[in-house]
Amino acid sequence: MLRTSCLYCYLFDGVAPPERDIMRLYPNIPQPFVIKAGCGHVLEVKPGTVLSFGLTLFGKAADQFPYMLYSLIKLGKAGLGSERIPFELVEVRQPGVTEPVYTLDGHCIGRLRPRPLYLDVDGLDTNLLILEFVSPCRIRVDGTYARRPQFAEIVKATIRRLSIFQAFYGEPIPEFRQRALSLLDSTEVSLLQDQTHWYGFNRYSNRQARSIPMGGIVGRMAFGGQIGPFLGLLKAAEIVHLGKATSFGFGQIRVATDEAANGQGIA
Repeated sequence: MLRTSCLYCYLFDGVAPPERDIMRLYPNIPQPFVIKAGCGHVLEVKPGTVLSFGLTLFGKAADQFPYMLYSLIKLGKAGLGSERIPFELVEVRQPGVTEPVYTLDGHCIGRLRPRPLYLDVDGLDTNLLILEFVSPCRIRVDGTYARRPQFAEIVKATIRRLSIFQAFYGEPIPEFRQRALSLLDSTEVSLLQDQTHWYGFNRYSNRQARSIPMGGIVGRMAFGGQIGPFLGLLKAAEIVHLGKATSFGFGQIRVATDEAANGQGIA
């Protein structure tokens, strides 16, 4: 009875509101947060190791930041992983803000400063793009996870994700989806270089009591052509991430254009 008003369900279960215009066939919607943790080899955690990660909250979830922070503090006492390795939350900072939001020896939690996420559908004048998949990206195409997604598939996944976040955690922009898709139909972009690979692993789910295969593409892709109209969308995707399992830290991307791309040996 309380699922639609329970804070835990809102943050972690992605409970859909009873009245909605999109995702009506899905019982759950994307959670209102993403984790920025990067990707790499298995990390051996030793005593004294410092782990840094980012957490972005969307919409009303930003108002619940103290509860998220308190959950991390309690998690530290319970421990991480199967070995239950304890940790202490030393400090929390918000980018662009001088004073920390939280410190270990502090006695209160500071307030976050909300930042609007703007969508520039018109884009900029550029014809070269480097798209880096920092953490595994899981984009579904025709029912399977794409090992080498096309530019159009990446843009469509971006449009879908941004449309969902507008609907559930922001303010919908009239005809945003139609405008973006029409731009995609009238432009031409080609793949110049592909340095991606599939990064796969298994995780154990206590809830399902079984091992679950995970993974996605990581690495870089270079695209050339009429990139400008989509740059604003992809820059927004840097913040909201792409694809599935973003609450696990998946789908983190970085976007670079002309000058930065040429500096990486792309021409």
